[in-house]
Amino acid sequence: MAHLENLRFGRKTARLSNRMNSILAAIEWSIENLQPFPALILILSGIDIMGSIQDEKGYASEKHFSDWVVNYLFKEGTFDFNEADLYGARCAIVHTLRYDPKPDKKVRRQIVYGIRWNDDAIKKIKDPALQVGVNVDDLHKAFKAAYIKYLEDLENSTDPKINKVLEMHPDYVDLIPFDD
Repeated sequence: MAHLENLRFGRKTARLSNRMNSILAAIEWSIENLQPFPALILILSGIDIMGSIQDEKGYASEKHFSDWVVNYLFKEGTFDFNEADLYGARCAIVHTLRYDPKPDKKVRRQIVYGIRWNDDAIKKIKDPALQVGVNVDDLHKAFKAAYIKYLEDLENSTDPKINKVLEMHPDYVDLIPFDD
C-alpha cells in the first residue's frame, strides 16, 4: 500500500488531503494503541466526509455514505456486512458509542468489532443474520486504500459540481497550516 507521505496530489485535492491525512494519522495512532472507538469514529466520519463531496452543497447523507462505501470501500476490502449495516454502525458508534443500530425500516445487522488479535467478540457471534464481525485493522486498511483511490479520481474529475465542493466554503475554519 502506498504511504501517504509519498503521495503528491494536485492543487484540486490539496486542502482535502491535508485535512484527511491528519485524520488518517489519528486512526493509525488509535489502532496502534488499541483504541478501537476513536479509530471507528474517525473511519466512519471519514466515509461521511468523502461521500459529502458528491453532494452539490457538500453535505453528508446516508445515500452519499452508502454510495462511497459501495464504489470505494468494498472495492478495497471484503466484508460480511453491507452498506446499510455500516451506515447503521456509523450512527450507533458516532452518536452513542453503541454497537446496536437504531431500529428503523431498514434491515441492519449489528457490526461487532475486533482489533488486532483481540477478536473474542467476533468469535461469539451466534446469528450472522443479526450480527456480523469486522476487525478494525481490516476496515482501516480498506478505508485508507479507498481514500487514496478516491483522491486520484477527484484529481482527474471534470465534474464542475465536485470541483466546486472541493474549493471549500469561504467560512471554513482552517485549523491545520496549509501552504498555498
